[in-house]
Amino acid sequence: MAHGVKQCVTTREALGLNLSPGQPKYTCALKEEEEEEEMKKTATMTKKKKKKKKEKNKKKEEEEEEEEEKKKKKTRETERLKEQLRRSRR
Repeated sequence: MAHGVKQCVTTREALGLNLSPGQPKYTCALKEEEEEEEMKKTATMTKKKKKKKKEKNKKKEEEEEEEEEKKKKKTRETERLKEQLRRSRR
């Protein structure tokens, strides 16, 4: 066994009982490795969620800008028509 790696035993092992099939037998190093992998997966998922949220916010912002531009355009058109109507009445 590598220097500094101790054997982690389950309670059943400590009592000398047989482990049920599929019950993991770990060393601390293996547990740490699995925990690291789990943390990496979680970090990746978090990054993906953040990226997705950022894209969603960007899309929403673009839609709001388009909506605002449409309102401005409609307002300009309305003002132009009002002015045209005023001129025609003179």
